[in-house]
Amino acid sequence: MLGRSNASGGGGGSSTPSDLVDYIVEENVDSTTGLSYRKWKNGDAEVWGKISVSVPSWVAWGSSYYNSGYTSYSYPAGLFTDVPTTLQVTSTGAADAWTCTGGLGTKDKTPTLYFIRPVSASAGTYYFNIYAVGKWK
Repeated sequence: MLGRSNASGGGGGSSTPSDLVDYIVEENVDSTTGLSYRKWKNGDAEVWGKISVSVPSWVAWGSSYYNSGYTSYSYPAGLFTDVPTTLQVTSTGAADAWTCTGGLGTKDKTPTLYFIRPVSASAGTYYFNIYAVGKWK
């Protein structure tokens, strides 16, 4: 069992749920979003995964380019009670790009996620790796 114990001592015994300060009460992969999530006894919730994005074209923005078709993405339904803190990083795709966000998102959706590039590129598939943490209760 994954958790943090409140018991003292360094013995090799196993912990029971009553010995743990915090532990996972639910862990699954959401069938709708494909994102993994975990709920902790203390009310924390976390979600993580890879989001595939089809980029049809790039739009000039000053001396940079951003992807057309940018949007926000759903968290597993009903997971968060308030807007979570979201971290996103770019996973390589059709060409190198940086991750940018617009807004804070909601308790149900990520902030608007899009890619920035120094030069235009062909249409292709790119990926966001996301991690969000908030409260489920």
